[in-house]
Amino acid sequence: MLTSFQKMVSRYVGCMGTGLDINLTSWKNVLNWSKEFLSEFYKADLGIRGNSEVKENKMIRKWVPPKEGMYKANYDTAVDSLRGKIGFGVVIRNCKEELIASSAQSVMANLSLKSAKLTTMCKSILFSCDCGLALCSFEMDEARIIKWIANADHRELKNGLILNDINSFVSNLGEMNFNPTDRHNNRVAQGLATFPIKSNKDTFWMEDFPICV
Repeated sequence: MLTSFQKMVSRYVGCMGTGLDINLTSWKNVLNWSKEFLSEFYKADLGIRGNSEVKENKMIRKWVPPKEGMYKANYDTAVDSLRGKIGFGVVIRNCKEELIASSAQSVMANLSLKSAKLTTMCKSILFSCDCGLALCSFEMDEARIIKWIANADHRELKNGLILNDINSFVSNLGEMNFNPTDRHNNRVAQGLATFPIKSNKDTFWMEDFPICV
């Protein structure tokens, strides 16, 4: 029996003209190959997302607290290109998942997305140092930001100085690492990044949950 998909293709081929025949054996081979491909893709995805759960066929990666004695900073960027405004959101938690500090800041600047993301990283490092929380693990929901740092080219015309600042922080402040995370786990930082763009004011919280998210 033909599947609905095969029937659809049969009608399509029929409309193109006669003389073409659908080979059921070929269709079975294609379907089997597709199933094997999806199965291999799913297994590979499971391997990449090591710290994850499978619920309702969706990958949900958990937010993992930092090790004892360290802090974790999640940060994000919001861009208002019409007004030339960049929002920066940072939230810092400890190993007990307690909120230690958070900030929502903005600057008037026409930056590219790459420059804005890297500037957010610099601001999150500075904020953690201002709070006396230098031993930090930094997370953002874009893996390419981490790649930009790993492949830092200080001769890059637009972002070389920012990359140099980040590497200087890493060299001088000791134990510090940068990791990508799932966007679902970065919602607080996302809310903090958009807050100063809407409210036109910078806000800081210490040991208190930000009311804007």
